[in-house]
Amino acid sequence: MQERLTQMRDLAIKTLEEFGIKEIQPSSYASQLLMDAANIDGDSWERDLVEQDNPSGEGKVQLRTILMPSMLESLGKEYAANQKSVRAYEIAKTYTKNYVIPGAAPFECWNLSVGLYGEEEDLSTIAEVITAVLEKMGIADVEFFVETEYATYNPEKCARIVTKDYSGQFVELGIMGEFHPSVKENFAIDAPAYGAELFFDLIAEFADRAHQYHEAITQPLASLDAEILAAESAQLDELERQIKAVFGVVNHES
Repeated sequence: MQERLTQMRDLAIKTLEEFGIKEIQPSSYASQLLMDAANIDGDSWERDLVEQDNPSGEGKVQLRTILMPSMLESLGKEYAANQKSVRAYEIAKTYTKNYVIPGAAPFECWNLSVGLYGEEEDLSTIAEVITAVLEKMGIADVEFFVETEYATYNPEKCARIVTKDYSGQFVELGIMGEFHPSVKENFAIDAPAYGAELFFDLIAEFADRAHQYHEAITQPLASLDAEILAAESAQLDELERQIKAVFGVVNHES
């Protein structure tokens, strides 16, 4: 599974870089002040941070449950340095407490965060990026469900990213949207700004299942190619319909 996860990570990075999105490497530590600035609810599980000894030997440090507050901090620093537009991503580990076994090591998961700001950016751009990453990883059946209560994002321009498992049940892969005006103010970003965070481990698992499924398909190549082209066309039509329904008109030039 680790080898497959590495392959999926490399594929995601290649896709992101095709959109001109560059890697950032923010601090791997969290803080409640950073959570405050990102408008994370006070009673959210995301605030129940794992603590560990500081590698420097001085006190404790808190590990990240999500990546987006760090992404916002990095975007704010870029804006303060007079970078008028930025496209950035991070793939890194997150940590959540083990509530089942007291004292056990925390759960470790890989997440992917993407952040964009600039006058040329809009919501359809971040939707296009996320959809392209998921499709490259073999997850083409993607839907966007409106989310109005996650305060990091504008309640009118935020969506949960979901797909269906083989039983037909919806599975959440992440969240995306336009950053809330108060969040942009907290990080001193005075430009249109958008972000997304995906559960990368879960996506890699789905992608691996899809890969195994397609390996088992035996059809004439010409027939399979025709089916793929037809499916891709249908997926693009459905994506445009969903984006229009959730966010309004899609900007085809983005």
